[in-house]
Amino acid sequence: MARRTANAARVGLSGQGCIRNNGWATWSVLMVMCALAANIVGAWLLREQLRKRVDYSESNKERWQREYEEYSQIACPWRG
Repeated sequence: MARRTANAARVGLSGQGCIRNNGWATWSVLMVMCALAANIVGAWLLREQLRKRVDYSESNKERWQREYEEYSQIACPWRG
């Protein structure tokens, strides 16, 4: 792959605007950029939700302890 890229750079294929002149290549690059942007936005939203949950759980440690003691005795398929 690196050899092909170096060859293209040496011959000058990358400077001819191959991507800009090919509609499919332009569309492909645009879709990759949109996917990366969506992943960044999704990660940011997930981080914010997690931060809010951590802030909520740390805001009242007595409630957390009471809820833990109440629900730790209940059978649940999540615990072996």
